[in-house]
Amino acid sequence: DDVTLLQSAVLDQQSGNRTTGLVHTGFDDSTLCTAVGVCLQFLDFCSQQDHFQQLIQALAGLGQNDYLVIANAAFPVDAGIPVIDLSLIEGLPTLEQVLDVVASELELDSAITPSELPGADAACDAAVAAALEGKKRKEVMYEQVKVLAKHARAVVRTGDCRPYASIILLAAGL
Repeated sequence: DDVTLLQSAVLDQQSGNRTTGLVHTGFDDSTLCTAVGVCLQFLDFCSQQDHFQQLIQALAGLGQNDYLVIANAAFPVDAGIPVIDLSLIEGLPTLEQVLDVVASELELDSAITPSELPGADAACDAAVAAALEGKKRKEVMYEQVKVLAKHARAVVRTGDCRPYASIILLAAGL
């Protein structure tokens, strides 16, 4: 009898004689936020996995002196150039974080950086120099970096919002 009374109370609460559903139609803020947060984290993880695969393919496909651009979030990219968008949130990942990973996996010949970078962000410029580990580095005006980027095999977009936080890497030959 206790079970029957409990079922009856649940049926009345759900407004009908049909069985209770697995999903409540009302909103419970904490439950909804948790479910949406977990769902978004899962989608973000899946999306990042796709971007990781794209990055691996881009690195593997580079030939001698091919350009790979690591660019800030506002960097313009021409249609037809593959874009690997790693941006998570504003500011992340930074140019330095992506460059450290890419430079450790890619045999670099040299790099092209904006000549405005040292004056705009000395810490970023120092981190770029450290990541390049003595590789040749050519500095050109930022507008020229954007023109040269039109010849890139791929652009890796970061979440970095700092001006001039972009670099062109030239792959070394085998």
